[in-house]
Amino acid sequence: PIRPKHLIASVQGRIRRYRDVQQIREREADGGAAAAASSVDSGIVERGRMMARIDQLITEGRARGGVVFLEMQTIAKLRERLGLGQFERLHVQALDLLKPLAGERMLCRFADGGFLVLDASLEPDDLLMLGVQLREALVAHEFRLGEQSVLTPAVAGVAPLVEEFTDAGALLNAVEKVAHNARKRADQIDLYRPLAAEEALRQKALIDDMRKAMTDGRLSLLYQPIVAVAGGEDSRYQTLLRLDTSSGKRMTAAEVIPAAERSGFIVEIDRWVLRESIARIAKARAQGGAMTLFVTQSPYTLAHGGHAEWLRNELRALEVPGSALVVEMRLSDASVHTGTLREFCSAMVADGVQFCLSQFEPGPEVESVMEQLPLSLIKLAGKYSTGALSSAIRDELKVVIDRAHRRSLEVIGHGVEDPQAAATLWMSGVDFVQGNLVQQAADALDFDFNQAIL
Repeated sequence: PIRPKHLIASVQGRIRRYRDVQQIREREADGGAAAAASSVDSGIVERGRMMARIDQLITEGRARGGVVFLEMQTIAKLRERLGLGQFERLHVQALDLLKPLAGERMLCRFADGGFLVLDASLEPDDLLMLGVQLREALVAHEFRLGEQSVLTPAVAGVAPLVEEFTDAGALLNAVEKVAHNARKRADQIDLYRPLAAEEALRQKALIDDMRKAMTDGRLSLLYQPIVAVAGGEDSRYQTLLRLDTSSGKRMTAAEVIPAAERSGFIVEIDRWVLRESIARIAKARAQGGAMTLFVTQSPYTLAHGGHAEWLRNELRALEVPGSALVVEMRLSDASVHTGTLREFCSAMVADGVQFCLSQFEPGPEVESVMEQLPLSLIKLAGKYSTGALSSAIRDELKVVIDRAHRRSLEVIGHGVEDPQAAATLWMSGVDFVQGNLVQQAADALDFDFNQAIL
């Protein structure tokens, strides 16, 4: 009952997880466990152990040290060119290359094309120099894979163990973004810079208020209908998070999510949103109705250990099918965290959960993202929903929609405010429209989809 592309993604994810487990067992059988016990900060380790060690260092309040994140570029093309078997061999060879350079530090594979090195003693400038050495070695090495020779362009991000990181997830979320930004730099490497003291205090106050809001009932969801252009009875809504602060101000998700991601509190926020959404779906089903909710999630949350199993259990507890849920991810986030997001998507796609890429527009990394993630829908960037589009933007819009349809993806026109914008989107071939022209977001789920014809 699922698309072949989605089935393949799910199977590949299970293969990768199986191989990871087998490698751990083999290392332990060879005495790897004993070696690890003698030196907690050295050797090639699996990702979970790396995360646990980072959490430990953060809890201890280490004033020095940090992580170097290395990312091979053009990963989708490499996978297609090499095939899965040789692609895996490339990772093994890369780890063998990096291990002597990492020395006594922990080293792990971090999703496809990504590698993480953990240091517990260097100052930021020295950590940056380590990153330079590791990246230069990776890009200069010629990998031999059968009869093929492969050179891998790569970027690097460096993040010290600064106080604002409350757990490993926050640190890794930050260093992936830094590595992505390094693509714009001539040296292809960048260093994370902590918040200024005043901004850090402001964000801490906001997070403290958000924590209290969860117990005080000051977090809420609004719902905005997503209407099929051709009409139909299916009920689809976008969930929108709102925070009523202790000072009486109402804040949108765009205002609070960046601070929540920096602090690591985003996992609690995202899971609250999912629980509320699943409960609303269950209530509608109990009353004889069917409904699909679109829920935006942070890549930080989707990469969090055990999140797929947590979501699966929440759906089963209320007997809600995965197909009633669409997990929405921003294109800018997916471009940075493609590897980690693909693991979550592969784990959940067999349960029927759908995935939507929002704020969509053409870009240099779009094709790679679309190849790697098992998407069902895209939601267009706001620039396509203005009233008067130039001829160039209208042509671009038609190309975007046509390419999406060739991939069997449905397209949503987002943020539609006036009839002219709706008409342009309709003539360009969108499948759904969302925005205040249809209905403003509200706390009720009572839109009449039967009568909604654009």
